Amino acid sequence: MADDRDFKGRFVKGNSGGGRSIGATNKAKLFEKLTAEHASEIVASILEDAKNGDGAARKMFMDRYFPVSAMQTQQLEEQMAELREILEAQHESR
Repeated sequence: MADDRDFKGRFVKGNSGGGRSIGATNKAKLFEKLTAEHASEIVASILEDAKNGDGAARKMFMDRYFPVSAMQTQQLEEQMAELREILEAQHESR
């Protein structure tokens, strides 16, 4: 074992256990910085992919910018089913 641990593998007294050096950037802050710098490009790319039929991009965009609860989703699906029935009935009557 390393000199900084005891026979049970625990850190010996006086050893802080290492960690990040002062001023080190963690991944979350780095991601936040990169995202902030390129946010408009990222959103534009996702929108373009969604417009071109990319289902994953469309779902990501809708989930982030127009969040809908599960209950609202169920209500919307029921309303859409009713609207489809009305439209089909109108189409058949012509």
